Amino acid sequence: MTLRFLSLLAATVSVLAAQDVAVKAAHVHTMTAAPAAAGTLVVKAGKIASVGASDATAEDFGSAHVYPGMIDAATVAGARAEKDDPVDPFMPGFRMVDAVDPRHRDFSRFAAHGVTTVHVLPGDRNVVGGTACAVKVASGDSATILKPVTGLKVSLRESEYAPPRGGGGNDLAARIFGGGGASGRDPTSLFGGMSLLRTPPAADAAAMAAWKDGKSRTFVATGTAREVDAALRLRADAALNPTVIGGMDVASRAKAAAENAAAVILPPLRPAMTPVEKRDLASLFAAGVPIAFSSGAPAARASVLRVSAASAVRAGVDAARVERALTVDAAKILGVDDRVGTLEAGKDGDFVVLSGPLSDPRSRLLLVVVDGRTAFRAPKE
Repeated sequence: MTLRFLSLLAATVSVLAAQDVAVKAAHVHTMTAAPAAAGTLVVKAGKIASVGASDATAEDFGSAHVYPGMIDAATVAGARAEKDDPVDPFMPGFRMVDAVDPRHRDFSRFAAHGVTTVHVLPGDRNVVGGTACAVKVASGDSATILKPVTGLKVSLRESEYAPPRGGGGNDLAARIFGGGGASGRDPTSLFGGMSLLRTPPAADAAAMAAWKDGKSRTFVATGTAREVDAALRLRADAALNPTVIGGMDVASRAKAAAENAAAVILPPLRPAMTPVEKRDLASLFAAGVPIAFSSGAPAARASVLRVSAASAVRAGVDAARVERALTVDAAKILGVDDRVGTLEAGKDGDFVVLSGPLSDPRSRLLLVVVDGRTAFRAPKE
């Protein structure tokens, strides 16, 4: 039984099991231009039927807040063992959707933290690791594929290029002098990685040309300031449209990021940031570049998304902008905003209910619904 068949089967089961759901709350955040207001959210057959005034019989959550489900923008969930190729550093034809296990236990853990969509990318060892996919988390026995291809994954993390240990003396020589070690794997440096992206191997040139149209999404992993600077040159140097995955080094280059990056995906943020880090983060959000957050799952829990959100607010970022980064802005970055990210009629029936604002760490998660099915409900106090 193929993964494709499993995914289709899971999607069919999801639709069949979807129920009519209606919730009422004092604050319904549609994440559209409309401000939050009291109202009722109605989901029928897994899709949002209406938002606002309604005569539907609804579960009343009183002063609670309703939001679209959160989006984790960069993970290797459900495919840890398949995320890297140990031999070929250039894999534009690899599809992460073919490696993802929809029944992996990773996907059953997101809903309890309010995450309903997960972005799964290839790992960082390959200069070009293949294409990423978006997955709707499990509310039953299996996750479903939301979008098979969201973009191309590129890694400029030269620390990940080195061949695995165990290659003996040749491996050590490769680390010092280059040449890929016993495995014959190149490149071993950021310079080599950029060279491959500018001039792909002949066998991969046609496949890479499809991503060099200036519009297609390319997700670029970085780790150091030097790698961030290289990522921000990709549009000019290699005709790629980079969404930079990086930390505070990206934030310290707010103006350059706004000019040269399609978007930025931030890793988990620490609550205790330095004054300089807070200033840089606020500048990055103020620059207007689209931003999303990553938990780094499964190495970390999805709960760190809300920790990052609270940290950003403490750094001086407007709470509304942070909440957009967790929902609609993330959906746009991944190209899934036609399905998720806002609460609008016709969109997927994914939403969360909290006791307070999404960016407030004191808010308690009360209910999570995915495709009209309850994926999590907090026990009664």
